[in-house]
Amino acid sequence: MTIDVTVSGGKVSTAKQLVDVPVGSPVELVVTSDVADHVHVHGYDEMVDVVPGVPARVGFIASIPGVFEVELENAKLRLLQLRVQ
Repeated sequence: MTIDVTVSGGKVSTAKQLVDVPVGSPVELVVTSDVADHVHVHGYDEMVDVVPGVPARVGFIASIPGVFEVELENAKLRLLQLRVQ
């Protein structure tokens, strides 16, 4: 499952704010931002740097059930939530 997210002017654009993910599924987040920051997947402790205008990719297996926030860490901006079940 690939989830595309764009951040521009402090606004988040994505198809869904709450994304259902089956347990055991591979997930790839592709985040394009207009500011430098870190994309952090809470609960999975996945983090990757994002450079303005360059898509950052975070890939992992959704092996932990629950609801997890994905955010731009320094900006404290929630990108979306993953509901793994």
